[in-house]
Amino acid sequence: MTILAYVQIEWNQTDLSWNKTDYNNMDEVLLDASSIWTPTMHILVGGRDSYLFHLNDNLVVHSSGNVVAHMHSYITFRCNIDFLKYPFDTQTCSFGFFKEKLVTSEVATPSCELLSSRNNNFVVPGEWEMLSYYCETIQDSNQEIYPRFSIVVRRRRVYYVITIVFPMVLTSVMIPLVFLIPTRSGEKISYLVTMFTSTAIFLSYARISREEMAYFDIQGP
Repeated sequence: MTILAYVQIEWNQTDLSWNKTDYNNMDEVLLDASSIWTPTMHILVGGRDSYLFHLNDNLVVHSSGNVVAHMHSYITFRCNIDFLKYPFDTQTCSFGFFKEKLVTSEVATPSCELLSSRNNNFVVPGEWEMLSYYCETIQDSNQEIYPRFSIVVRRRRVYYVITIVFPMVLTSVMIPLVFLIPTRSGEKISYLVTMFTSTAIFLSYARISREEMAYFDIQGP
């Protein structure tokens, strides 16, 4: 799954605070990320994998010492798909943010309640439609708390009903009709071969479709 997400990370560094009245009421400045301390953030995907989340080069620093990083980022992770109810399946894919332990500064853990209450518009191209998304707080073995975001999507069913389900049902119904064909006509074998060949083709198509459609994109602000 690939998500185009808007991410905001904020933390406080008291050594970067100033009295804005001493600087013509200047409340914020733009600094290069390489010139100040920045937290190390990771994205947890699946059950074990994680990778480093890179911040923007430019950060907004407020007079109170709050540092804010705004960024748009593509988040790509593997989502295990259960084909048990294919093509009427509903899938849930999850990922989470966590930070390394900090010494000089502290980064607040994102609020699940705040993030879940936002009414974002998501675009899910292709064969999937988004049902819902939610956030929950998870505690790992090191007693660290991090938010885990889950996205629930459902496969669009009409296309598969027309191209797979209906033809399979039709061929299954037509196979027993072989007993209605007169024996003297000599068409029983050819009729069965045709039906079994059609069934094999549809099964092969269903298998190929599942392999090709195992990945999907979601775009959200």
